[in-house]
Amino acid sequence: MRCACHVLNLIVKDGLSSVKSSIARIRAAVRYVRSSPSRAKLFAHSSMLVKVSCKGSVCLDVATRWNSTFLMLETALKFEKAFNRFAEDDPDFSRELKDGVPTQEDWVNAKVLSLCLKLFYESTKKMSGSLYVTTNLYFHEVLEVLSCLIEWENSTNMDIRIMGRQMREKFDKYYGDLGKTNIMMLVAVVLDPRYKLRFLKYSFKKLYPNDFAKVDVICDNLYDNVQKLFNHYDAIIASSSSKNNRNINVANVDNGSENLSSSNSEQMKKFYDDFDEEESDFIVEKSELDYYLEEARERRVEGEMFDILGWWKEKSDKYKVLSTLAKDILAIPISTVSSESAFSTSGRILDQFRSSLGPNMVEALVCTQDWLRASNVCIDIERFLEDVQKYEEELDGSDTGITQVNEFVGNN
Repeated sequence: MRCACHVLNLIVKDGLSSVKSSIARIRAAVRYVRSSPSRAKLFAHSSMLVKVSCKGSVCLDVATRWNSTFLMLETALKFEKAFNRFAEDDPDFSRELKDGVPTQEDWVNAKVLSLCLKLFYESTKKMSGSLYVTTNLYFHEVLEVLSCLIEWENSTNMDIRIMGRQMREKFDKYYGDLGKTNIMMLVAVVLDPRYKLRFLKYSFKKLYPNDFAKVDVICDNLYDNVQKLFNHYDAIIASSSSKNNRNINVANVDNGSENLSSSNSEQMKKFYDDFDEEESDFIVEKSELDYYLEEARERRVEGEMFDILGWWKEKSDKYKVLSTLAKDILAIPISTVSSESAFSTSGRILDQFRSSLGPNMVEALVCTQDWLRASNVCIDIERFLEDVQKYEEELDGSDTGITQVNEFVGNN
């Protein structure tokens, strides 16, 4: 699966080409104002004369980074009247800009473009987060982008319509049929108690209003995959519990072998066990997954940050298997932006110890240091080196839940 933020970046770059002349003129105007202190001072005076309420000044973008272009346009739009006045106050302004000063059409395009880019800017910020779960956001963000692209394609503004079509072509290249979205991203939505499988079925019905048969196939396939994952985790947890029970039974035999049940008690126990077994033939047992999907959804509050990990932690006694599955699925990042930052060791190399530590410990240290950096807590690796090496020995040969997920998906 491709990094979601990188795909959004490619979509936006294709769309910007349709209004590049307007962007170029506004960029040139901003560059001119920022090129010398005297021009910046005169521009500030022009801003004061037209009573621009915005504090600060315009900012120049990096032409190859659309997010900085968005911030430049967003700021420049607040100074539109100031630029018009500045053209009157500085005669060199019009002469030095070879493509001319920004026109009224340029400002109109900038306003619409700024609104369009804001969607991608906010989506990128959400999906590149590192201090909260992003897996369950993926489908919602892609769905919102698609909805806006469809709206732009039908815009009355020719430039926006062209931009929307160009972006849609790139969107279809990478995302295409949303029914073929990476299965783990859909599972994450199912494991979000505010949405579950019902939301996906509703969404696909809206996406394919004339093909409900396709919707049924998509949802049935998704349910089957969730069921397989659940069974896989159920088997792992059952195996672990069985091993613990065997250890407890052995201890009981060693400590109290004289407390043996009488033959009569054993017969009665078998009598009741046989009754339970016969009765169970008439009862269809529901799994955790069935109860979870049938249970009422959590109320969705617009704009509220839902603590999905906290919810599953709170429900871990009720949904022992599902909470373990959710913990692993929701740990999958949808963007490499946060991991690129976390695993970049620039300025924080492990000095002379880095070559002597095993890969498991290096991974643990890098991840832990990233978490600690978020709370501004400093960690001194050298002080804990002895404990680190002992812990590394314990880590050797251990396996993580997410590795089990990867192996399961690879085998199925």
